Amino acid sequence: MSLMASSKRMSNARKAYGALGKAGFHSLLVVGVGLCLGIGAGTAAATPLQQAVGPLTFDFLYPNTTTDQNLGMFAFPDTGQTVKVPFGVGVTGSFTNRFFTFGFNPFEIDVTPTTIAVEYTDSGGDPPVEFPNNEQAIIKMTTTQSSLINLVSLESQTGITLTPGAFLFGSNFFQVNLADASTISPGASLDFSASYNVSATPAPEPASLPLLASGLVALALTCRAIRTGVRRGSGRPETA
Repeated sequence: MSLMASSKRMSNARKAYGALGKAGFHSLLVVGVGLCLGIGAGTAAATPLQQAVGPLTFDFLYPNTTTDQNLGMFAFPDTGQTVKVPFGVGVTGSFTNRFFTFGFNPFEIDVTPTTIAVEYTDSGGDPPVEFPNNEQAIIKMTTTQSSLINLVSLESQTGITLTPGAFLFGSNFFQVNLADASTISPGASLDFSASYNVSATPAPEPASLPLLASGLVALALTCRAIRTGVRRGSGRPETA
């Protein structure tokens, strides 16, 4: 009688162990998968792609503000790159009481992530330029982001002197009127520093958390494999 009771107790213990093992396996698996999914979703939410910037649109308003020459649309420059936009073909300048018209682009605006430069690119082959009275010669840069431009400051001017108020900037534009300047000598340049409100890419979540979740899944699968092997070794049929 005691032998039968002992055998029954052992059978009940095996069943309880099996139920506990199956429950433990499912619990570990659910927790591990849940952590993987949750961390994955959290990481995706915390690490968006870097904010798209621009594009930048350039215009040359000459000889007045109603005559707009669109110079094109360009992507905001990456680090180490420069957007170069030539302009000025058709400009009529004067020197020593004579007039001439450019058949090519004598000027250029160069934009980097930290600077803006406006240049008279000729190094000496053409004469200095003065715009006739009442003419406007505005080079303008605009963006599709209303809060992109943070600050623009004139750092240096060579071969040209701007009058007060000759350059303006706002949260989505920068412009300089070359007609509101002194004589523009060949090789002249206006150099501005510029800062932009560009979102940085957040750092990804620490790698230890995904590893922990993967470890829990691996542990659950290992327990399952061990339990399956024991059953097969004992000759008992495996139950789902």
